[in-house]
Amino acid sequence: LKLLSIRSFTFESGMGEWLKLAGHPCSWGVDYADHPANPPWEKVIGCMAEAGYTGTDLGPVGYYDPLTLKDVLHNAKLDLVAGNIFEKVHEPEQLDFILEKTRASCTILQAFGAKFFVIVPHTAPEREAAAGRPKDAPRLPADKWAQMMEVIKKIAEVVKSFDICCMLHPHAGSWIEYDDEFERALADLPAELVSLCLDTGHCTYAGIDPVAKFKKHAARI
Repeated sequence: LKLLSIRSFTFESGMGEWLKLAGHPCSWGVDYADHPANPPWEKVIGCMAEAGYTGTDLGPVGYYDPLTLKDVLHNAKLDLVAGNIFEKVHEPEQLDFILEKTRASCTILQAFGAKFFVIVPHTAPEREAAAGRPKDAPRLPADKWAQMMEVIKKIAEVVKSFDICCMLHPHAGSWIEYDDEFERALADLPAELVSLCLDTGHCTYAGIDPVAKFKKHAARI
């Protein structure tokens, strides 16, 4: 009876009425806007619509064409809901470049009424080699960690100036992956400036219980 009631609800309800899910171009292998192996962006949006998604992330700046994006999304019945950067926040010399990308992304997001922006720390070779193995992975020295936190704060300040919610996404193979780094970052970053994007897959890979993290940081997610 329970199964039948769920089926009845699902068939009678329109797409996205009870649960809204958004896709990201990275699910189609798109991490960098200019990679020659990227599929056509219109095809990616078409696949999202066919799969039943109701929204999309902007992905790397320059992949979606902002001049024709509105019409393509309208035809696919998708909303633009968020944007992100996947950059080397652990390298302070990259800050100006990262901020430029952040402003470009937030300008598009604001025009579409999107309200979320995710900071995804880029991977580092020495951490890629120990991804998913917290006991074997090196940790970022204290001075480098402090620099990384300042970079994230500056990015978040730009995002906030667009009236968009900024979130941190702990990422496998980056310098913010494991439980100690997860908690340290949330402690070092002001809650009113940086919220949390909880990726259950990355948590599990890092040996973190995502349910426990959700319960602990629900107010910040």
